[in-house]
Amino acid sequence: MKKDIIFVIGSLGVGGAEGHLVSVLPQLVSKGLSVRVLTLSEKGALAPVLEAKGISVISLLKKDQLPIVHKLPRLLQRVIQIIQSIVDMSRIFKKQKKQKNTLVHFFLPEAYVLGMVGALLAGFNGPKLM
Repeated sequence: MKKDIIFVIGSLGVGGAEGHLVSVLPQLVSKGLSVRVLTLSEKGALAPVLEAKGISVISLLKKDQLPIVHKLPRLLQRVIQIIQSIVDMSRIFKKQKKQKNTLVHFFLPEAYVLGMVGALLAGFNGPKLM
């Protein structure tokens, strides 16, 4: 059974953690692992580098939100985006509970926090080791 790893990060903008993913993920693919990246906001400048190596990069940012959302103050738009990201993380954990061959790994504080809340909402306690 092929192992699937989902990496969650704020975006793939230019930075240390992002550069680390760009250097390591292709090596994981070459070892036979299925690798995907989920970004909480826009994909970022380094996304095309990974996509060119066959790694799927998916943005959880909803571009097709209701038109009224774009008329709200920027802070309120951000709150809505955070809530949507938590809901999306919850869905990921619910799927992960069913798919024993999938691992979800978070990078940087935004992904840690939203992922933790999503895991709690999904009732995910982590893998059963025994």
